[in-house]
Amino acid sequence: MSQYKGRRVRKKFPGYKKPFEGTVADYDSDEVLWSIKYEDGDGEDVEEHELFEIILEEAPEEDVPDDAGKAAAKKGKKKLLQLQRTRGENAQALAGSSGAAAQGKRNLHSPAETAAERHAKKQKQDGKKRADALGSAATDKRRKAKESALPKTAEAVDKEEAGRGAGASELEVTGIKRGAPTSGPLAGPTRFHNHVIYGRTGYIAGQTATDPSVQDYRIQTQQVLQQLDKQLKAAGTSKNHLLKATVLLKDIALGADVFNAVWEKWINPQHAPARTTFEASLIHPELLVEVDAIAALPANLDILE
Repeated sequence: MSQYKGRRVRKKFPGYKKPFEGTVADYDSDEVLWSIKYEDGDGEDVEEHELFEIILEEAPEEDVPDDAGKAAAKKGKKKLLQLQRTRGENAQALAGSSGAAAQGKRNLHSPAETAAERHAKKQKQDGKKRADALGSAATDKRRKAKESALPKTAEAVDKEEAGRGAGASELEVTGIKRGAPTSGPLAGPTRFHNHVIYGRTGYIAGQTATDPSVQDYRIQTQQVLQQLDKQLKAAGTSKNHLLKATVLLKDIALGADVFNAVWEKWINPQHAPARTTFEASLIHPELLVEVDAIAALPANLDILE
């Protein structure tokens, strides 16, 4: 196949009025490709059927005897025309079967594409890659923000707390602070805490009389409110920051008026909380009154009183 080396070629490229001329420089038998070098310094690799479309019929001039030169030129021209016809008929089939594979192996630098144009194309491709990377990073950031805004499941909370280490305090892990443990008015093990703080809110457990043997609504109410004051202070707040109170009376018909009279002297009417009052059978038969509460924790502890 080396008989075409040195032959002249002419090819038109899109966007250019004049065709580009060049020379068949080499043949790669492994890739079945012809290497074309154009006069402007660029080059490309073409398949055989493409070569026959751009090769010039005139053979290079050589210093040979007249008779031998004419005979060789005539023979070469006849063979070239036959090959062109054959290759032209099979061009479509060749392009479909081997064109895709050979296309990936080409090292094509079209004369229609200058060095400046190639540089601009590369910059555009690099810019697109950077934009894709930034877009992907922004998508990940939005996804993480969305996930962090969703409420955590119990399993997720347990896993997060376990990951912080067994040596951390409950306050460090959960943000919860608990008051003194207690068994309540009944003897026994710890059943609850007198108060629990979460964030800027204190939750006060139900407070009962310190001496329930005294069966008097007034005295038990006074003891209950004294205990409530004590737990509010321990939680870092006061009755002036109460948000909600729940009152339980053993007999609402007997105890409501008495309880309200003591309550009204105890609470500042300007800071009175929301309140609910129920009649209930309390946990100890001697208990007449029980009050639990929810209070805000002020940022400035100097304003507790």
